[in-house]
Amino acid sequence: DGFGATKLSRDKAKKLAAAPAVDTSAIDAPAAADAPLDPAVMAAGKVSYMLCGARHGQNGGGGPRAPPRAGSEWVTGPGSKLLRIQLRGLVGPISVAGKEYNMPGGMAALSYQTDEQIAAVLTFVRNSFGNKAPAVKPEQVAALRSDFVPLPDQSMHAFFFNDTPTTEIYTFLRQADARELGML
Repeated sequence: DGFGATKLSRDKAKKLAAAPAVDTSAIDAPAAADAPLDPAVMAAGKVSYMLCGARHGQNGGGGPRAPPRAGSEWVTGPGSKLLRIQLRGLVGPISVAGKEYNMPGGMAALSYQTDEQIAAVLTFVRNSFGNKAPAVKPEQVAALRSDFVPLPDQSMHAFFFNDTPTTEIYTFLRQADARELGML
């Protein structure tokens, strides 16, 4: 296609939707409560979170349309759910601490980040703002990378040069998100 955009065909979308989910038991296994956190990972995650804080609040308290990171069951719950949101993004409503949020434009997929960057920011969020949860490891991020449909070049370019209608892509991704985040 000249632009490097991958074509997501209807057949591929259907096959991916029907495929079994990745086994996340190792990712979601409880870690030792007193496992030390790497200060360098926390520092790198704090720097990365500055961008997230524009919507979720620098103190993790959320905003009028973006859910809080502080005290969020999505943050401290199973790591695989948070990883999938980071890799895929999220479109549509989400309930956090009993309140529904529907961010205009949704949350962008951040799968362009390295496994180390994603692990660092999620470890920071899971262990800041009063939260305490196991660190996310780069190998956990890598394990879930194969379980999502990448949007070509992580840009809107894909939607303009793709033979699959945008609404069909969003419907497929939303169904996959709901299934794998335990919402279906």
